[in-house]
Amino acid sequence: MSRPVIPAPVVATVSAVLQESYSHAGLDALFMVSGVDLVLPPGTTKLQKCMQRMKWANDNEWAVAQPLAFLGGLIAELMDEKLAMGGSALGVHMAPGWKKIHSVLERQGLAYQAGGHIVVGAGVASPATKTLGKTLRSRDMAGIELEFKRALENVESDPGSSITAACAILEAFFKTYIEDNKLQWPTKRDIHPLWRVVQKDLGLDPASQTNDDLIRILGGLASVVDGIGAVRTHAGSAHGQGRTSYKAKPRHARLAVHAAHTLLLFMMETWDERAVAVP
Repeated sequence: MSRPVIPAPVVATVSAVLQESYSHAGLDALFMVSGVDLVLPPGTTKLQKCMQRMKWANDNEWAVAQPLAFLGGLIAELMDEKLAMGGSALGVHMAPGWKKIHSVLERQGLAYQAGGHIVVGAGVASPATKTLGKTLRSRDMAGIELEFKRALENVESDPGSSITAACAILEAFFKTYIEDNKLQWPTKRDIHPLWRVVQKDLGLDPASQTNDDLIRILGGLASVVDGIGAVRTHAGSAHGQGRTSYKAKPRHARLAVHAAHTLLLFMMETWDERAVAVP
C-alpha cells in the first residue's frame, strides 16, 4: 500500500497560512525541527519555501517516511495554540488561518488532533454530525457541545473515551430537555430513566402509536439508547472492565457516535417542531 502523502490543496493552504505566521528564519527553524532541512536558493519567498519543502517530503520516502506526521508537526504549534484559546474541531472561535487549515483538511478526508496528529479518513463527519454541529453552535447548550467535541476528537486516538462521550451527549441532552421543560426528574439519573422521561414527553414511545411502521422506528430509537448505554459499559472509559469487556476499535466508536448524533438530531428537530405547534 502506498504511503499517504500531503494532498496538493493542503500543501497550498498550509503554505499560505505558515508564510503569514512566521518569518523567514522562523520557517527555516520550523522545517528543520520537523526533519526537512532543505536548502533553497537565495530569494526564495516564504510561500515557495513551504510549498517546495512539503512537496519534497511527499516525494522522498527515504527521508520522510510519513508525510502526514511531518505535516502534523509543522502545524502543531499553530493549531494547538488555537485549541488552547478556545477553538475546536467544529470551528468555534477559529482564527482565519486555523479555520482555513481545518477546512482544507476536512475536504480531503483528514482531521487534526491535538499534539500534531493528522487522522486519515476518520469518517466522523457524517451528514447528521455536520448538521448537529451547526445546530449546537446556534444554541446555548454548552454541556452537550462539550461532549460532542470530545466524541469527535477521540475516535481514533481513544475509542473508549469517544464511546463514553457518545453516551454522555445523550444524557446531557436528556437532562437539558427535562430541565427546560420542567419535567419530573426520575429517581435515578442514568441514561435509561432519563430517556424514558424524554421519550414520553416527545411522543416517541412506541406504545403511543398505532402505525406499525412508526412503532418499528420508535422501537429502534429505544434500542439505540440501550445499545449505546451497553457499549459504554462494556467498552467505554467510564467504568471498570469485567470479564466480558472488550477493547473498542475506532469503527465501534464511529458507530456509537453516528447513532447518538442521528438520534439527538431527530430529538432536537422534534422538540423544535412541537415548540412551534404550541400556541
